[in-house]
Amino acid sequence: MLLPFAIADADVKAEWLSDRRGKKVEILVPARGPRHDLVELARKNAAASFASRRNTRDDAQATLGRLQRRLGLPRLPRVIECYDISHIQGAETVASLVVFVDGQPEKSRYRTYKIRQAESPDDFACMYEVLSRRFRRARASMQQEKDWIPGVCPICWSWTEARDNWVWHWQRRATPASTYGPAQACPSLL
Repeated sequence: MLLPFAIADADVKAEWLSDRRGKKVEILVPARGPRHDLVELARKNAAASFASRRNTRDDAQATLGRLQRRLGLPRLPRVIECYDISHIQGAETVASLVVFVDGQPEKSRYRTYKIRQAESPDDFACMYEVLSRRFRRARASMQQEKDWIPGVCPICWSWTEARDNWVWHWQRRATPASTYGPAQACPSLL
């Protein structure tokens, strides 16, 4: 066993570890060479891991602040809901919801939705159905839930779908639906 510093009763502890392991255990404190380099690497990794865990909340808040500024949101997006539509060659269409709260995954709020009414190849109709169901339920229970509506709502669209969405709205001289905030783009959902 390699340690960065000497410990009291090293011989007694080495003997105890030897009994537990069933083989001889030595406790060494290397001063130089490859073993010293290994101990130094372990120390640096431990320090980096500690700093990373300690700063996770601050990093998340800073990242959410940058997202708020970049998207021009009025408040910090504490809850982020991400939606995607998936199907197998136009059949078996489902939607998925992934939720982040304060920058951390909230797996208890992940959901899958089976598409009931929309025609399968129409991703926009499927997304409208899923968002309508989600926000209708949220509105009905908004007294019980603190964060009933997300601050940001990314929707997974391919380039072609995003282009077609822009063209559809441009032809009607309307503001294009926001790919990050459908609640603002589709107030009829609420």
